[in-house]
Amino acid sequence: MLATILFSASVLTVANPTTYSYVGPSTPDASLPIIIIHSPLNDTNYSATSVAYSITIEKPSSWSTYDPINGEIFDVEYYLDNNPKVIIADLTSNEQDIESIQPFNFQGALNTLSDGNHTFEICVDGVSYYQDPEQIKGIPSDYYVNNNSTVNFTINPAFAPSSSKPSVSITYPTNNSVVNAAMGAVIIQWQYATNSTFSWVGYSLNDNANVTVTGTDHVFFIENEGYYTFSLYANETADNWANPQTVAYRVHVIGDAIPENSGYDIIAIALILTVIVLFALLVVVAFKRHRKTAT
Repeated sequence: MLATILFSASVLTVANPTTYSYVGPSTPDASLPIIIIHSPLNDTNYSATSVAYSITIEKPSSWSTYDPINGEIFDVEYYLDNNPKVIIADLTSNEQDIESIQPFNFQGALNTLSDGNHTFEICVDGVSYYQDPEQIKGIPSDYYVNNNSTVNFTINPAFAPSSSKPSVSITYPTNNSVVNAAMGAVIIQWQYATNSTFSWVGYSLNDNANVTVTGTDHVFFIENEGYYTFSLYANETADNWANPQTVAYRVHVIGDAIPENSGYDIIAIALILTVIVLFALLVVVAFKRHRKTAT
């Protein structure tokens, strides 16, 4: 009787083998965790010997394609220069964080920094799952991934921002004005605060890409009449930004417009206008002499 029962149990076990529910890709997902370093900024000067760091770590979207989550981030760490690694987070101890598909945000401070250049590297370890065809169906296999991101910054007390913002102002044209542009030439003029030394000045015309300029004026050659905006940006030597200045104006072209990249400058335009005026005066003088001779 006992032998019969054991036999029956054995048969039952074979007839109903254990099943596993994992469903995933048949090949490893090599997608890497996403790293965003908000601070420190790359190639940036800092005056303080303590700099805050702020990072965001996010799982690749492909990890959430399968049920429940096809990958986990389990370790976030950083390296400062050649120092030993510092663990920011060990996510294996928090199942709720592991199962979450939301980004992870971490903040901290890099203290007692010496003057000079520094390297800040973030490293993230994770694992994605896949269904290995050579393994039991329904049991996930591990595929380990690692990603890193690095920024370089400098500690330099000389770059301490000044207590007040530098200032720039556009003197011509004024906002909402009409500019009569001889042959399409529009002159923009601005001035700086006398107590500021700027390391970079640039403008944007109609919200296009910034263009570096020098001096206190610039000439545009406008081929089409219409409304334009001009924005001016300036960065002080102490890495302090002035408030952007913007004017909007309407251009009325007088005469045939000169293409913007034709090579003419304001001096050439002035010479052309001078020749036109002198020619008109010669015509008037000649006409008066002709009238006197006729009388």
